[in-house]
Amino acid sequence: MRTQPSAIFPGTSGSILRSSSLPLVVGLVFLALFGAAPSFLFNFDGVACAIAVELRDLRHLVHGNHLFYGLAGLGFHRVLQAVGIHLSALLALQLMGSALGACGTGLFCALLRRKGFSDRLSVLAALGLGLSYIWWLRSIDAQVYILGTFFLLFALGEALRDRPRPYRLALWHALAMLSHASHALFAPAAVFSLWAAAKAPEEFREGLGRYLIAAAGLVSTSYLAAVVLFLQPADAGALKVWLLGSAALGPDRAPMWIGFSTPLQALRDWLDAALRMVSPVRWLAIPVWGAALWSLTGLRNGSADTSHRRLVLTGALWLAAYPVLFLFWEPYKLDYHLADTIPLWLLAAAAIKGWPRRPARLAGVAAFILVMGAVNFGIGIRRFTSPDSNVTLQKALWLAKAVPEQGWIAALGSDEVYIPYFAHRRTLNLRYFRGQATGLHARVRELVQGSGPVFVTSDLLDAEWQAAFSALHLDPVAEHGALTLYHVTP
Repeated sequence: MRTQPSAIFPGTSGSILRSSSLPLVVGLVFLALFGAAPSFLFNFDGVACAIAVELRDLRHLVHGNHLFYGLAGLGFHRVLQAVGIHLSALLALQLMGSALGACGTGLFCALLRRKGFSDRLSVLAALGLGLSYIWWLRSIDAQVYILGTFFLLFALGEALRDRPRPYRLALWHALAMLSHASHALFAPAAVFSLWAAAKAPEEFREGLGRYLIAAAGLVSTSYLAAVVLFLQPADAGALKVWLLGSAALGPDRAPMWIGFSTPLQALRDWLDAALRMVSPVRWLAIPVWGAALWSLTGLRNGSADTSHRRLVLTGALWLAAYPVLFLFWEPYKLDYHLADTIPLWLLAAAAIKGWPRRPARLAGVAAFILVMGAVNFGIGIRRFTSPDSNVTLQKALWLAKAVPEQGWIAALGSDEVYIPYFAHRRTLNLRYFRGQATGLHARVRELVQGSGPVFVTSDLLDAEWQAAFSALHLDPVAEHGALTLYHVTP
């Protein structure tokens, strides 16, 4: 007896899998995928947050750029402990990221189905989103950015309703902004959705006012509560540094703009990152971006229906808004393109939806996405799933054995959080002594006399710090590969 197609393909009568359960299945598949191969990349922000979670240090859990992430991580860690799952804070944050990334793919699938996309296309677009390089990478690491995209998916779902509800749109957008302040850039898409759905100018003005007041009120109230309850700054200067967050990384926490060399180089960096966010093999991103741009052609010739036009224009406004900031702030950084993957695959799905319905074409799309996922894992993700790939981690584990418990270790960059978390040793953070050799010498003398021995590793003794340490005595005490550990004395 011949098998009916409906028994093989979901979303048709007689399916072995209910159409309504597809988003859940997609989410569970990605949760298994992300959980099976966690990252050992351990970025700076994730380890710093893990330290604050384990210390339950609320003052350092509320960050000026991403207020909500640390508190969410603390809550998730405590819930796991309450149900008998005792993980380190870092592993708990990783699990939270994997759950958020997986849920995001399921939400995206549900959103597309709700907007009239076929089950097959909804699943394929969700697979494309989840297997995109930056989405996959940030779903297996402890990192702040994935939380904001989770709330943005709810905000997008509300924005694309036939009649968006201003207060709910404000709630989801505010939560996204509290997860990372840069998501204020979703506002043009949100405002457009209110305008496009309004039946009259008065209705738009009323909805816009409710949305803006509610979103601004939620964000400002949350920041005020964090300042009063947790931060309690000593003065206005300390408050300013906290609000600047990552923009206050200069010496003495002075504001410092992390920009670009030239406008042309910034554009090149941004475009390159826009390709690499899909795949480290850049040409694999070209068909995805091509499909996304092709979706705009329906707007020009007027063939798209009203609902489709709203969806495409909302996605296009989202993609256009974020470069307003990130062309000028670390345009090469992939993390800032994480949110872009949502409108990119939304527009790509909109383009594919308009194709003539031929099974071979969807089969080709499925094959492309699976190849993209395999390449992304083999060339990009796989190397981060081994602890040996993280040189900074291996260094910290070695220092835990080579340095006595009361010792201090000079640190820069990721060492500043890796050494306290993995080596359980105190750090002498050199960034506070740039151009201040005298201050460094005084601090070393103070530590040696009152706290414990001081050490520095050879990888920090570059041209800048070699001069600063030249007035101190360096005695080699241990080696690890190319690294030498020096005992520092005045």
